[in-house]
Amino acid sequence: LGELVEPESKNREEFIKECQDGRLDGVVAAYRPFSSVAVTGRFDKELCNVLPKSWKYLGICGTLSKSCP
Repeated sequence: LGELVEPESKNREEFIKECQDGRLDGVVAAYRPFSSVAVTGRFDKELCNVLPKSWKYLGICGTLSKSCP
């Protein structure tokens, strides 16, 4: 059905560079766990402007939960 592509970036700057270098070209969908915010930050205008043109879908899984005392 598809090929799994995992970004190698450890921070937002590296992720943006991966996008600009074409490493994620052809990606049409991504799954984003809440923990990925620590790497890429929020999906804002800057980030959206560097995503591959092929990118159409973003699945987000993540809610913060606190344990009750």
